[in-house]
Amino acid sequence: MSEEPHLLVDVVDDTILVATFNRPDKLNAMSNELMRLLEEAVDRYRETPELKVMLIKSHGRYFSSGADLREGGGGQAKGFPTRGSQIRESHRRLPSGMRRVWDEMEGMEKPFVVAHHARCVGEPGNVAILRFPPGREERELCLS
Repeated sequence: MSEEPHLLVDVVDDTILVATFNRPDKLNAMSNELMRLLEEAVDRYRETPELKVMLIKSHGRYFSSGADLREGGGGQAKGFPTRGSQIRESHRRLPSGMRRVWDEMEGMEKPFVVAHHARCVGEPGNVAILRFPPGREERELCLS
């Protein structure tokens, strides 16, 4: 039996790219595979003029439980630290992995909608709250 894709990507109405975290059994922890697929989806969104908005959502009872520590916290380096403060420091220094994707999303002129329907821990929560602050006129944060 093959494992389900960690990220489902679909296009709705030819203009909306929908990326859905699909690891509900792992509380949507950000695996290396999920980050690779998310990076590909963000690249596709950036490079396709017909796509006007990207929606990021998830299946399951957690939006995301943060980095998958069993895989090194979403980074590619061997010997990746497992303590929280060490992981955050490594993410700041690594050019790949989560930080690079979040930076790419923040710098893009196209809008992102992050549909937090449930608990969110760690870096994925920062995407909506810290990276897209509500004080910026072109971005809006809605918590429901």
